[in-house]
Amino acid sequence: MGKGSLVSWLDPLMTLAAVRASNSLREAVRKALDFVRAETDASGGWSDFSTNRSGQSTSWVTAYVLWQVGNLLPAREVSRGVAALLAERQPNGWGFSVLTPPDCDSTLHALRALQILSIEVPDSAQALDFVLSHQTEGGGFATYANANALRNYREEGDGVAYAGWLQPHVCVTTVALETLRTTSPPLSEPFTRASAYLARSQSPEGYWEAYWWRSRTLATARLVQQAPSGPTSSALTSALRAGNAWLERTQHATGFWDNGYDEGVPCLLSTATALAAITATVGTSASALTAADWLLRQQNHDGSWTSAPVLRIPPPDILSPETWTGWRTGSRGVGSRCSDDRRVYTTATVAATLHAMLLGLAQ
Repeated sequence: MGKGSLVSWLDPLMTLAAVRASNSLREAVRKALDFVRAETDASGGWSDFSTNRSGQSTSWVTAYVLWQVGNLLPAREVSRGVAALLAERQPNGWGFSVLTPPDCDSTLHALRALQILSIEVPDSAQALDFVLSHQTEGGGFATYANANALRNYREEGDGVAYAGWLQPHVCVTTVALETLRTTSPPLSEPFTRASAYLARSQSPEGYWEAYWWRSRTLATARLVQQAPSGPTSSALTSALRAGNAWLERTQHATGFWDNGYDEGVPCLLSTATALAAITATVGTSASALTAADWLLRQQNHDGSWTSAPVLRIPPPDILSPETWTGWRTGSRGVGSRCSDDRRVYTTATVAATLHAMLLGLAQ
């Protein structure tokens, strides 16, 4: 396995090799955080995922970085990141970037990041009302609720359909579920409806389909990761167990997960999120240790990790992106599958996952 291998953790005795493995994890996280700090924008926030019309994501990515590794960064840099995020708040919430209208997903990310960091959100009730206005009749949350705002931003006429972007999305509802669970006071009725939507949305095999991500593994793992965090409906609890079982049986022998579409093709971001879910639900099992070892071996010299094109931006009228055939892989903008070109999003994800592994091994 080479230097930094975690296989020695499978030995029931604490050995020198096991200590070295823990040190390798710690060093990987340190290098990753150094990379994230080096990629901080002049504003104090972070940006990634280039698009044509909307530029790079700033608000959404800054919120995500703070969510994942805010508690691991120096306090001064976290304060600058929070200030950058708050400065980009629009009247109702946050958007993908300062150029785009506010959306439910970005607003949820911002609220969750600030919750984790114990930052009081100015006019939080207004932001929550904006989020709740995106909950559909069936309980799921849509990314956008206002077609006119999209038409104005995209400078398109009334003939353009936005049904895909206005429908409920599993990936957005997953973030809503976690945010609603931790809101004070709890929003039990929207939470219960969202739980029921997610339970109904699971495939017979046990996975969930995302809208904005080409990864069943990522979508499933992000939801399963919430299982130990608090109460859910009985239907969703059962669904989460099935999702966890699907993750366990789809891991490849060498440690990685694919995206659930391209069988046998490693997907780094999927592997990191699946490992986070396994660590949260099962602990430092043999499969988790094997996945961590695989991730360690993928780290770049500068401390980052490179992901495949896993974010997808369907045309706004597309209801089922998994069946649409017009994708431009490696491109940018609507109709593309893209990766985080600055590697900030992926690196923050892996750093948070490996840090959780370290905490588990220390217990």
